Amino acid sequence: ASFANSSGIFLSSDYLFDLARPGIALYGGNPTPGQKNPMRQVIKLLAPIIQLQNLASGSLIGYNMTYTAKRDSIIATLPIGYAEGYSRSFSNRGEIFINGHKANVVGRISMDLITVDVTDLPRDEIFVGSEVEIIGDYCTIDEIAAITDTISYEILTTLSQRYKRVYK
Repeated sequence: ASFANSSGIFLSSDYLFDLARPGIALYGGNPTPGQKNPMRQVIKLLAPIIQLQNLASGSLIGYNMTYTAKRDSIIATLPIGYAEGYSRSFSNRGEIFINGHKANVVGRISMDLITVDVTDLPRDEIFVGSEVEIIGDYCTIDEIAAITDTISYEILTTLSQRYKRVYK
């Protein structure tokens, strides 16, 4: 009598009949748009800082120099790019987190690297090898999708096979 999707499951028992087809909810996506997500994040994508660079105010970053440092800055480079599924749409507008502290992507996303302004983050947490959250508790797939005006399914389906996967 019914084949409710993730959103339909959360409407009420009035809409649940014989079958349900949970989709994005299985992956931690919000099945209740406009409301608090009742699901837990089930994916975490991490990358290490591989380089730190002091950048003078006025310096340019990335292909085609799409970002100009507005102040003296500390820029972290991460080994992730569009070849891994980190969309070029995140250029100059993506966000990452280090121990719960937000930092902004600066410059154009390249094939294998992104650059992030970590100037305002605690110095003792910023070093080569620091673990950076790309997707997880602070950067959910729904929030990432909103930044690039897409849907959370697209974020998940574009993740590359290059990633080491750990299933728990």
